[in-house]
Amino acid sequence: MTGPESARGPKAVARFLRPRSVAIVGISSRPGSAGQNILQSLKLNKFAGDIHLVGRSEEPIDGRPVLKSPEELPEGVDLAVFTLPAASVRDTIAACVKRNVGSAMIFAAGFAEVGEQEMQDDIAKTARDGGLAIVGPNCLGVTNNVDGMMLHMLFAREALRFGPGSKPGLGLSGKAAACSATSSAPPTGAARRCPTSFRPATRSAWSRPTSSSFSLTIRRPALWWCTPSRFGGRAYSLTPSGAAAPPASRSC
Repeated sequence: MTGPESARGPKAVARFLRPRSVAIVGISSRPGSAGQNILQSLKLNKFAGDIHLVGRSEEPIDGRPVLKSPEELPEGVDLAVFTLPAASVRDTIAACVKRNVGSAMIFAAGFAEVGEQEMQDDIAKTARDGGLAIVGPNCLGVTNNVDGMMLHMLFAREALRFGPGSKPGLGLSGKAAACSATSSAPPTGAARRCPTSFRPATRSAWSRPTSSSFSLTIRRPALWWCTPSRFGGRAYSLTPSGAAAPPASRSC
C-alpha cells in the first residue's frame, strides 16, 4: 500500500537506514563522482542486497548493467540515491513513485535555500502522495553505525559497527551530525524539510534493541519535550545545533 502514511514513520526511516535494495540514479564511470562514491561505499560495507544502476553509460559499470531510466527499475526498490542536478529531480521522483520505490536520497542543492520553495514543495507533495520517503534535498548522506551502512556523496568509507549498549546519535544539522555522531549509532544527516520528518527518525533510533540511551542534535530544541510515552523511559542528551553550551542530559 502506498500513500502519505508510507512516507513517514519508523518503517519509512528504515528504508534508507537499512535498505534491502539500492538504486543509484545518475551514476557515471568517473572515479570520485557521487554515484561512484555510493557504489564503492556499498561494496566496502559488504551490502548484501540488490544494487541497480541508472545512468547514461552504454557500457556496464563495475560489471553491472546500466538502466537508461528509473522507470526501468524493478518494483519496490527500498532506496534510490539521486546523483542528479536539481533540474532532474522532479521527474525522477515521479518515476520512482511509479515504480513504488520506498525512499530517495537527494544530494542536489538549488531548492528552497535559493528561493525555489515552490519546486521543493511540489517535489515533496509528489513524494508524500506516492508514499516515497525523502532524505534531502541538499544533504550529504546517511550513516548507520549499527548495521554498517555509510552512504556519503563526497567519499566512500566503511561504517563502524557498534554492539549492545551503544548510544544512537541523530542529527538534523548535517555539519553537527557529522561532528557529534562519529562515535554513536546510527547517526544521520536528515536534512531539509521534505516528507520524512525528524520525529520518526528518532523513534527508529531508540526502538533498536541495542539502544539504552540516545543523543539528539537539532536546530530548535524548544520544539521537543520529554514524555514517558515519547522516549520510553530511556536517557537522552540534547545538543542544540551550533550551540556552545554542553549537551543537556535528561531521563524520561
